[in-house]
Amino acid sequence: MILKSNKYGFFGFCEDCREYHLHFNNLFFSLNEGNLNKFCSYLKEIDPNTSYVPEHDLILKKNIVLPVLHPYMLVLVNLEELNMLKNLILINHDYNISLTHKDFPFEHNNN
Repeated sequence: MILKSNKYGFFGFCEDCREYHLHFNNLFFSLNEGNLNKFCSYLKEIDPNTSYVPEHDLILKKNIVLPVLHPYMLVLVNLEELNMLKNLILINHDYNISLTHKDFPFEHNNN
């Protein structure tokens, strides 16, 4: 079931495997509840002003680092992508959130 989507991907929950799935650009994450909580905590702590890769001729527009466990791999995003990623899986506790028809993965039908 897709819980939320935007132009970069979707965030959903698989009833069969009991895991959350995040598809974001060309990345796919499969997270159990504990790993999802850790990932959400990590995203909340990212400060885009201090997460920049030092200036380098080969790194042009995507300069915010999302580290992964592999020692030779970094995932790079720009500020818009970071905000869209946060928007997909984080609940903003600063606002009163109410559900609308846009929150559900069904197309609007007048029937």
